[in-house]
Amino acid sequence: MCDLTPQYQWSGLQLTNTNYYVCKRCLDIPAPFQRTIILPPDPPPTFLARQIKFPAEENDYIVAEDGTPLVDESTGKDFVPEGN
Repeated sequence: MCDLTPQYQWSGLQLTNTNYYVCKRCLDIPAPFQRTIILPPDPPPTFLARQIKFPAEENDYIVAEDGTPLVDESTGKDFVPEGN
């Protein structure tokens, strides 16, 4: 009869005995991908985070190449891009 050793596998953060006894030739190395992944904590939040204020020169209407606003002939209102 040969010497038998216990087989181990990862369980959480530690190796646990599977209660299988195998010979030295059949002994498996515990698979590292079965270890529990410990994620780092979230970074601290930005202190007094504020919304970016865009310049007042930006307009919401569509303009022609010469800068004149495009107007809907049926309503007389400026065209507004989709999503606004």
